[in-house]
Amino acid sequence: MSISQELERLHQLYTSGGLSAAEYDQAKAKVISSSKPSSQQQQLAELEHAWLHERERYAIGTRHGRTLPTGQYTALVIGLCIVVIGGLYYLQTQDQLGDASISMQIFLLTALLPSAMGLRVYIKHRSYKRAEEDYRQRRRQLGG
Repeated sequence: MSISQELERLHQLYTSGGLSAAEYDQAKAKVISSSKPSSQQQQLAELEHAWLHERERYAIGTRHGRTLPTGQYTALVIGLCIVVIGGLYYLQTQDQLGDASISMQIFLLTALLPSAMGLRVYIKHRSYKRAEEDYRQRRRQLGG
């Protein structure tokens, strides 16, 4: 039975004459005091609350909202694939255009920028995993 249901039941007993005013006050105080969390429960609740807010620091914005970084190596592999494809594209355009400066600019835009973004996601994921492990360790220490 929830606290509100218990208090409602006590109130009905009081209004129907089943409890005196003193008995009602005593029973109500007992129900309210029993619902207070212990120190350990309070610390666990505070830890959970802090972790929920800390997790937001590691979230990555996408077109569908914010999400936590997924696989640690996914971003790096994608970034490296883009560098390889960009490198091949650079070689192909250099042969066709004969102008290395334009080819280099295209390579920088198509390969290095996404690779840098992939590296950023990788670093963010590693930081998230460290923070998550710290959170889990603190939770174990509190006995949760």
